[in-house]
Amino acid sequence: MNFEPFLTDIRARRGYSEQTVRAYRSDLKLFQQFMDEQGLTRPTQVTQAVIDKYIEQMRDTGNPRFGRTGLSEASNARRLAALSSFLEYVRSNSSGSVRNPIREVRRKWTRNSNPKPVDEETIDRLLGGITNIRDLTLFTLFLATGLRISEMHQLNRDTILVSVQKDQ
Repeated sequence: MNFEPFLTDIRARRGYSEQTVRAYRSDLKLFQQFMDEQGLTRPTQVTQAVIDKYIEQMRDTGNPRFGRTGLSEASNARRLAALSSFLEYVRSNSSGSVRNPIREVRRKWTRNSNPKPVDEETIDRLLGGITNIRDLTLFTLFLATGLRISEMHQLNRDTILVSVQKDQ
């Protein structure tokens, strides 16, 4: 299966970030490996039974990163979301001849219900250990605004000045 037109579409039309496109590409390649193992080659062959088997494989696969069996529910959900988006893209470009069986799968949304804020003493020690004024400024900005690392990486004087001028 060729995923590149889909990945180009989500980057250009939907404005997905490079990190999201990279994650989708990785997730879709893993599904492609699964399809190859099953002897399947076309999106029209993706049925509810294939998706059920894929979910089962994700639950049974070893996870060397955490030394346990199976991926987390969040990882499973992300992989299924990427695959579902791809199948919807193919369906919309194929006169409806491709089904998206993932739409019928009940997915759990897992949310970290116990976020753990960092206490002020730890933040003060962390900030106190940063000696470079640039790094201190960036880290303080990161803490104060909640910007993503990729968003901070894109900052420059011109983008900050434009934002300040628009607010005035």
